[in-house]
Amino acid sequence: MSNAIMTAALDGSSWDGVADALAAAVPGVRTHLFGHDTEDSAFLGMVSSGYAPEYLASFSDHYGNLNAWAPAFASMPVGTIADSREMCPEEKLIQTEFYNDWVLPQEDIVFGGGAVVAKTPTASFLIGGNIRRRDEDRLVKPWLDLVRQITPQLRSAWKINRELTDMRIAARIGCGAGLPTIILQMDGRLVMINDAAETMITSQPEVFEFCHGKFSFTHPKAQASLSRALSRDVSSLPRMQFEFTISPQLSCKSFRVLPRSDLIWPTLLGPRYDNPCIALIFTNNTRSATKAQRLVNTFGLTTAEVSVVLFLADGMSPRDIAERRSVSLSTVRNQIKSAAQKCNVSRQVEIAKVVALT
Repeated sequence: MSNAIMTAALDGSSWDGVADALAAAVPGVRTHLFGHDTEDSAFLGMVSSGYAPEYLASFSDHYGNLNAWAPAFASMPVGTIADSREMCPEEKLIQTEFYNDWVLPQEDIVFGGGAVVAKTPTASFLIGGNIRRRDEDRLVKPWLDLVRQITPQLRSAWKINRELTDMRIAARIGCGAGLPTIILQMDGRLVMINDAAETMITSQPEVFEFCHGKFSFTHPKAQASLSRALSRDVSSLPRMQFEFTISPQLSCKSFRVLPRSDLIWPTLLGPRYDNPCIALIFTNNTRSATKAQRLVNTFGLTTAEVSVVLFLADGMSPRDIAERRSVSLSTVRNQIKSAAQKCNVSRQVEIAKVVALT
């Protein structure tokens, strides 16, 4: 089992071997590792062992989105080990189309359970197993014991997959590994996000948002640039498409990525994409970031006030700043007034001088 997990960690196309090893470890359990969209409650892709091909096909085409266990399961904290009855009570399950048309015909594989291995801002990576009703007493406990033992290894393997993907992307695009990176389908849906990007998005909710699994910028101009890129035929474009400044501290570059030729997608949070995608690479404007910290340290400005005064120093009007930051004009004016008081000046032009000299 450990060998299969390590192989998958280094080669993202080998997760099928983990599902097979799980099934071999507890014979009689039908095993799967899959991704679930936590916002749309939708199936994202799966590797499995022990299911008949026709049921796998119907799950991918239809029943994956009706999975009565998945919504509650995917919402549990990372590391949670859950019996299937904790995900959906049996009396509720047996009333569903999912049970009557998919679970019951497969020898009533109503029992089992699994674990939440990892999460991104929009999806969960889960391990699960289905057990026939007649095998409940014999197999449920051994299966959940095995899941409890291997979940930390699976989480480590998943993290290694992400790090290796990050390195491959950096090598292909020619940028430094470890930069915040997001890869999107051409409809804006998330394909991959690395740890640095997750941290960045979590710490700056005023700049980024996910809605129904799709990524966007809150700033209209930044979103307009992204929308233009996503609307074009990326396969015919040069590798780098556009670059723009999101805030005084943050810039973004967009690159085309052709998964079939550029990468093997080592992720279970979605299918292995063959279609062109957009990679967004984010970089700090070091000079601005250093200046921002000095403004905080010297004058006690808030993060919002720093952003406003840096935009002022770049020659933007309060109205332009309000549009860029997606806030009201009165909010910007209040922040300018507060920043001026802290800097002991009275006019906007004096604030710009303070910024230049700090």
